[in-house]
Amino acid sequence: MPVLIGILGCAAKNPEKNSLAVHEMLVKAGFTYKVAKTAEQQEHLRQMPQKKLLRHVQPNETTYYYVDAKQCNCVFVGDEAAKNRYHKLKHEKMSDIRKSQASEGEEAGVFYRGEDPASVMEDIDEGIAPGF
Repeated sequence: MPVLIGILGCAAKNPEKNSLAVHEMLVKAGFTYKVAKTAEQQEHLRQMPQKKLLRHVQPNETTYYYVDAKQCNCVFVGDEAAKNRYHKLKHEKMSDIRKSQASEGEEAGVFYRGEDPASVMEDIDEGIAPGF
């Protein structure tokens, strides 16, 4: 178990690296990002739920937002297709983490029990967001 605690501990101690990985996946999935430039925009970002995939429904379209006021002072904006691509990328990344950690555990004679090791990745929930 010490090997896995060490692995999980390193990931948990580097939230900036995790944020960058999420940002990269969002952009790769087709999200665009907007940087808050004015004090009013920055305050608006700080008021929104942070590091969660948020849904804003309008009569003719649904838009998804991911706000990170701390790391980039920005909001990532995407449509339904971008959200679906993001979830696919996230699933693939978590699957890769599980395979890697299972392999490392087998080499060290340790088998993982308990919480999913991929949970150190950003936990992104859907919610409702105001338009930005």
